[in-house]
Amino acid sequence: MGEIKENGLKRPPSFSLILPKELEVEGDKFNFGVFSESKFSQIKKLIVLVNGIPLNGIEGISIESGEDFEKQVSLTLENGKNYFQVYIVDFEGTKSLTKSFVVNSTISKLSKPNLYVVAIGVSDHKSKENSLVYAKKDAIDFLNKMKKNKIYKDVKYKLLFDSAATKRQIETINEFVSPAKESDVFILFYAGHGVLDKELNYYLSTYSIDFTAPQIEGLSIDTLSHIVSQIKCRKKLVFIDACHSGEVDKEDIVINNIQITSENKEVKFRAIGSKGVSSKNLYDSKSSIEIAKLLFTDTRSNNGVNIISSAGGAEYAMEGGEWKNGVFTYALLNGFKTNEADLNKDGEIWVNELQEYLGKKVSLITGGKQTPTSRSENLSSNFRVW
Repeated sequence: MGEIKENGLKRPPSFSLILPKELEVEGDKFNFGVFSESKFSQIKKLIVLVNGIPLNGIEGISIESGEDFEKQVSLTLENGKNYFQVYIVDFEGTKSLTKSFVVNSTISKLSKPNLYVVAIGVSDHKSKENSLVYAKKDAIDFLNKMKKNKIYKDVKYKLLFDSAATKRQIETINEFVSPAKESDVFILFYAGHGVLDKELNYYLSTYSIDFTAPQIEGLSIDTLSHIVSQIKCRKKLVFIDACHSGEVDKEDIVINNIQITSENKEVKFRAIGSKGVSSKNLYDSKSSIEIAKLLFTDTRSNNGVNIISSAGGAEYAMEGGEWKNGVFTYALLNGFKTNEADLNKDGEIWVNELQEYLGKKVSLITGGKQTPTSRSENLSSNFRVW
């Protein structure tokens, strides 16, 4: 086991697929087999992605034996082409080559999907000095808008705000979404403070967060990502209206002593403390949107989640009486209300249209002070939202 080749590279594990003769399917059910003779590796897990979405989240399908195995995989297809990617991973983290195939499904009776919405807004905190005016309202306004969405069969929702928005409560949202099917849609909306610890790890504020030690009761972005990755829905979208909500590249960020101020007294920054962060490259030739994208790079395993955030990793989110919401939330709701986010004017609003619309709209409203960013861990997961 762990055989080393002459060039010093470990031989990757290998496997075979056992596919039916026909890959044209009537209906939404599909089964196939995976067979492995792991002569050189102990196999830990099997990864199956359908249209870029991994079954069982980023953990994949556990291989109990660790050695030779034959695994039957059963799943639900979407109407039309279903693109499969399959690979295995051993206990040392070595991946096999990926094998791909396409299954075309014809589903005679298509029903509308259900929409599962979780809206979280944290205006009040145990530490009263860090309260926000509009975060709670943001969550309620977003939820009320989604409840009117007519493209879904039913809208099921969960609202957590202020004292109910604890880390423990947020970590139980999987229970709420557990009845969802693969064909359903999941949307999570969060409004509150974004907090960086001394190591520049990123947390979302909860009611009981200790802002001096956010790792204790704060919700880390990694925890949130893990929670959402476990949800069965293949179409998943997360909105974050908070400071520093673009992921931070620690090598490209410095702490500075810039005082966070605004000429408009009604405008409040969703940031903690007087110190800020900035990009080391802020003064090069890159535009603000390029910098935001640089700060929002994610190289972790794909978990099938689209994330649209209110600000880049070195920016501050804003709220104020002029908008009566966080500016990101205001723009988002406006995009639905006026159909401005329907960029191609076909009567539908899709994820990629929201990404482009919000990037331009928020930057325009704030005079370039705030630029939303987005991360599509699954570039093929573009779906209709409104």
